[in-house]
Amino acid sequence: MSCLKEQWRQTQIVVLVGRGGNGDDGICAARHLASRGSHGT
Repeated sequence: MSCLKEQWRQTQIVVLVGRGGNGDDGICAARHLASRGSHGT
């Protein structure tokens, strides 16, 4: 995650999720990104 933050410092990231296990994985990834300073809606 720190590598991504350095390379894409000014980039906005959108995580789109649906139902099921893959949706849960997307939510988990979004939480990790948010805990490391990424902003999203």
